[in-house]
Amino acid sequence: MTRKELAAAILQERSEMFAKSARRERNPLPYYLLNLSHPAMHLLYQNWRLEKKGQARFPPSDLERTEFELEMLSASALKTLEQHFNQKAQKKSPSRLAP
Repeated sequence: MTRKELAAAILQERSEMFAKSARRERNPLPYYLLNLSHPAMHLLYQNWRLEKKGQARFPPSDLERTEFELEMLSASALKTLEQHFNQKAQKKSPSRLAP
């Protein structure tokens, strides 16, 4: 699974979870994984935007933001996320019967 595919899967799941929690609660689940208000995280994010786009005036898309968040995670965390979404995909696809 590529980072872009993983980011898209995370966005899809996050959107579904956010919509469900928003209907049930006053304080819905946070939409993003990272808090960019933290000074150190904000600096990393600004530097990433400059490297990615050559400027930091315009915000990235949700997919690009999620790709940034994935870059901040360890290899172990990425592997765990990939396993989560692979298992989720296997549950959704119909099982094949052996001939």
